Amino acid sequence: MQNKHIVFLVVLVQFINALDFVLVMPMGPDLALGLGFGLEHISWVASSYTISAAVVSLLSVMHLDKFDRKKVLVFSLIGMLLSTAMGGLSTDLTSLLLSRVLAGGFGGMAISIGVSIVADVVPQEQRGKALGMVMAGFPLSAILGIPLALYISDQTSWQSAFYLLAAFIFVVLLTIVWQLPKLVGHREANQGLFDLRELIRRPEMGIGILLVGICVFPAFLIVPHVSTINQFNYGFPRADLSYLYLATGIINLIFVLITGRLADKYSALTVGSFWAVVLAADITLWMIFAVSWPVVILHLIFFVSFTALMIPSASLASKIPAANQRAGFSALQSFFQYLATGLAASASFFVIHADAEGNLMNLKQLGLIAIASLVLIPVAIWFIERRLKLASKQRSVDVSPAVNDAAI
Repeated sequence: MQNKHIVFLVVLVQFINALDFVLVMPMGPDLALGLGFGLEHISWVASSYTISAAVVSLLSVMHLDKFDRKKVLVFSLIGMLLSTAMGGLSTDLTSLLLSRVLAGGFGGMAISIGVSIVADVVPQEQRGKALGMVMAGFPLSAILGIPLALYISDQTSWQSAFYLLAAFIFVVLLTIVWQLPKLVGHREANQGLFDLRELIRRPEMGIGILLVGICVFPAFLIVPHVSTINQFNYGFPRADLSYLYLATGIINLIFVLITGRLADKYSALTVGSFWAVVLAADITLWMIFAVSWPVVILHLIFFVSFTALMIPSASLASKIPAANQRAGFSALQSFFQYLATGLAASASFFVIHADAEGNLMNLKQLGLIAIASLVLIPVAIWFIERRLKLASKQRSVDVSPAVNDAAI
């Protein structure tokens, strides 16, 4: 693969972005106890990050392609560093929400520009593998970051977990400044910058922007509450929670890398549909029927299938925009991804509630909503693949007469 070192730097960005986002969910009960708010409000903490990321992504759509990718990334990481450190200084739910709003805004910008960088430097036929590596940042955060943060939170305080993450963001920031080259090639293209009218002229672009959001919505109806469900509904020990996330991350990493290769070899519809079915089956067993399987198995399948589902979707969507439109496209895609994540987390708050013992109720209803929304994923992938094939055939038809004329 070309430019492996650049892809690795984007993996680091995805790692800290994923960790910054998901850290508050497994730590949710610790935060609720430390700051004195109810367990059901954990979804507020999660959705505040995502809604902020969505708003910033939307506001930056028309501007990101104007700048050097590196400068935008450095600016975003500085903001993530400061806002994450603020999280450790929170004294109540309000101050915690404020720090998460700021972190979400800068984090959304960072991952939008990161995906654009990968699409810029990696050929289309290798992009599934590259994006699989980038998506590996999520399970890597589960392997390295979340278990350590949970352990530190359990042994010292929840504030220490935020300070640890801030320190790591600082290390990544210095690495980006030192190692990432100037990236302005996208500005040398002859076409104009990202134009919202393209969404009307090219329906596949609109669906491609929505696709990742469609993928995350069903999962994030559940993700903010996984730690609470495991501990209170299934009786999983708090002391072993870090080991559960460690095991999840290791298995997840393996399947993410495999899925990245499969996404380059097979159609996005084939790979995406498979993981959508696996995810639906797991939610059915875990949330609807509440089977007596070990919670470790249900937890593993959920996160593996959810993360793997994102890879063929992201790889397919990256084939839609031109080079000079990628950052704008990715920003708008991030807007809908974070909006869907925030809406899912917020919507779950109105479906479930905690009883006197901390058990979450109405999980069956939540699972049914998640499964119903999963149906949209194969439909969206099929539509995009069909449109891209038609566009490819049309280009071939347009080129053929020109080639024949030149030969004459």
